[in-house]
Formats: sequence, C-alpha cells, structure tokens
Amino acid sequence: MSATIGFAPSRDSGVTGVAIFTDTPGGVEATLNMRNLPDASGAEHLAHIHEDGTCADDLADNSAPVQNPLGSIITRQDGTGLNTTLIPDVTVAQLFSGAPKYVDVHGETTDGEVPPSVACADLATTTGGD
Repeated sequence: MSATIGFAPSRDSGVTGVAIFTDTPGGVEATLNMRNLPDASGAEHLAHIHEDGTCADDLADNSAPVQNPLGSIITRQDGTGLNTTLIPDVTVAQLFSGAPKYVDVHGETTDGEVPPSVACADLATTTGGD
C-alpha cells in the first residue's frame, strides 16, 4: 500500500512538496520531496511526524509530540530537497489511523534550535492504493 500527501506552505514560506509513504517488508518508507526551500544550498531542514495534532495546531504554535523523526532535508542549489527515511515496524494503514497526525518540515536548523515549520501536511488526506 502507498499514500501520497501534499505539503502546504506554513508561515508564508512558499515551501511546497509531497510526501510518499510506501509499505516495505521492514516498515514504511517515507520520501519527502520539497520545493522552494528558502535557504542557501546545504541548509539543513528537520522533518518529523507529530501525533495528537494537526497543521492548524502547528500554525497556532501548539506543536504536538514527535512520533517519528524523519531524515533531514538538505537544500540543493535549485531550492529543492529530498530525503527518504524508513519508519520501522509500522504499515501505511497504521500510520494513517488513530490519533490525528501531521508531518512538518522546519526552517533552517542553526545552533541546535528547531525553528518553526515552513511546510506542513496532515496525514488524514491520502491518495494511492495497494
């Protein structure tokens, strides 16, 4: 099974992209493909799946707990970034069920601080199939 969701820009960032979740024998492969990252080439953007919240909560600065950290996205010269992370011991169906969840990509990471999100996608709206 697989599911694809689209990212909406957060905080007027202009950052968009898609997340593709695919069942694999070891868990779910999560691929984030981002566009319009505002920072210089080589900038690191943290990404997470949060549980017990939505993108609306994140925009209201009510961040939900991180359920699954995802690999960092590194900005390329053209403003794009891509990362694939394996989330072990879960299926796409399990990931998209239960409490509300969202995936977000943060602004450039500096000094160990986690900046606000620049893009967010709720895990409720899915397309794809088996």
